[in-house]
Amino acid sequence: MKTFGDIGKFGIRYHLSPNPFNEVGIYGKSWGQFELWVEGKDICKYEINGSIFSYQWNLLNIAEYFCINLKYVIHEQTFPLPVSGNDALELVSNSHSYLNKLENIYDAFEIFQDWEFRHSWFSSRAGSYLPNVYFRLKDELVEVSWCNSNIYKKDSIQFLHSTGSVVIEKDSFISLINEFVNSLFDDLFIDFPNAPTLVELKNELSNSL
Repeated sequence: MKTFGDIGKFGIRYHLSPNPFNEVGIYGKSWGQFELWVEGKDICKYEINGSIFSYQWNLLNIAEYFCINLKYVIHEQTFPLPVSGNDALELVSNSHSYLNKLENIYDAFEIFQDWEFRHSWFSSRAGSYLPNVYFRLKDELVEVSWCNSNIYKKDSIQFLHSTGSVVIEKDSFISLINEFVNSLFDDLFIDFPNAPTLVELKNELSNSL
């Protein structure tokens, strides 16, 4: 496993492995195990009927999320709706309450949904059991929050560490994401040298810093 950061505080571990579905191309080649460690806990780990599993999928989906959205995570501090909350979980919950009171919610909902796409990687799950994790700037720190008590219930999924919120030094967060993404891209460049998709994403990440 390649390890970045400090898993006792905030870190990422991953390794690539053969794609069990025989998918081809860059995404298929990026199949592997991914762990997001917060205060000594892998918040991506889950249980099904007593058996514990680590998150596995095409990891390029996660890297792509950060390449496109890191600039929002580390620069965008103002929440777009007139609600308050101590963390992203409270902001999202209070936003739902606010939206439910509006007669015409279309514009406000679209603004809220855009914020969610920028600050949560959940839309990058692509059919996997990726937990819902929010990343946002908070007082020049990066907040990492997650609440996964009820997602994937129909598949009997229970996350071992279902809910939490921490703040990370901004520079440490940026360095960790940069190291993980570039390491994954280096792995993929071996089989796909100068692949346009990877080059474009790599440039977008660099421009975010």
